[in-house]
Amino acid sequence: MPDGSGFDFCSEALANNPSLDVIIFSIVEAPLVAFEALQRGAKGFLGKTGEVTSLREAIRIVASGQIWLSDRITQGLAFLKVKNAALRFSLNDREQEIIRNLTKDRSLGQIAKVISVSYATVAHDYKYLKGKLNARNLNDLVRIAAKLNLV
Repeated sequence: MPDGSGFDFCSEALANNPSLDVIIFSIVEAPLVAFEALQRGAKGFLGKTGEVTSLREAIRIVASGQIWLSDRITQGLAFLKVKNAALRFSLNDREQEIIRNLTKDRSLGQIAKVISVSYATVAHDYKYLKGKLNARNLNDLVRIAAKLNLV
């Protein structure tokens, strides 16, 4: 969309008319994208690679007041939930503390003082966390951690 994402449009449309039933039709058919759509208030999520019959079914199901997701997306979301639970347990206490502090907009130096470790330790853990969560930068790390309820 030229002036923003479909997610932004979904949020704005629902803010103006909460009774709308929104189905996101996306070229990216991925569980995290579907999760974001649901978080924004969509009642359905459909990949553009889906069958025409899937679109008809999605419209029918959503019009009846239910949520529609493809089997593939439903399974992917279930897997993400299990994977996220495992990831939460795979983060040690210091990593979780660093993420919590990053979400409070603290610098690595400030975090080092708060958790009583060296700056080098926090910088190393930060770099490791980005790799562990497949984050490209600080914004990605914070967004992913929030989406996965790691903080």
